Amino acid sequence: MEQFFRSEKDGDDDVITHIAKLQKNFGELNDELKRVAKTTLPELLLMSRIMSTLPSEFFEFKSVWESISIEERSVNKLTERLRLIEMRLPSKPDSTALVLLKLQRKRLQKRWKENAMCVENQATLQKTAGRRTETEDFW
Repeated sequence: MEQFFRSEKDGDDDVITHIAKLQKNFGELNDELKRVAKTTLPELLLMSRIMSTLPSEFFEFKSVWESISIEERSVNKLTERLRLIEMRLPSKPDSTALVLLKLQRKRLQKRWKENAMCVENQATLQKTAGRRTETEDFW
């Protein structure tokens, strides 16, 4: 029972996975209530729980969903609409892409430092070579 009311959306889960977890917990809760009290919870409670656990990206959708009459709402409609909205959201870069970006940045920084050192070494060589020609002319 606590699992249903304490569950939150994992950052790695998509909306469908999150809803499936809540539905599983809700089903187990209803099975227990049938067995013990010969009653079940309304589907409206499941929909409310789904809505209350959505991340901030779905804020605008929550307002729209609340404007739909209760008779027209269903878990299937809610799931489908949330799935469509999630598809339209800009995708978050996954951890692999972030690691690759960091590696590329480190490589570029290393190359930049190497190039700066080469330029510095070339300048030193030119100064040294210039001095040699002056001293060679002297002898």
